[in-house]
Amino acid sequence: SVVRVGGTVVALVAIAYVGRAIVQNEIWASGSTTLPQILAIAVVGGGVYAAINLFLSAGWWPNPPE
Repeated sequence: SVVRVGGTVVALVAIAYVGRAIVQNEIWASGSTTLPQILAIAVVGGGVYAAINLFLSAGWWPNPPE
């Protein structure tokens, strides 16, 4: 539906924004980390963030599944 497509577009724009910020700021140029390390941290952090949101949304579930 329109809402699903809209959500997908918003998610892709957010990912592109973060990617652009990483590339534009060249945070790997400091020498302390490499680009693959930064991307791995971003992916793991995104996964943790998604899991936290799932746990938080469970609090609003009217009848938790058993």
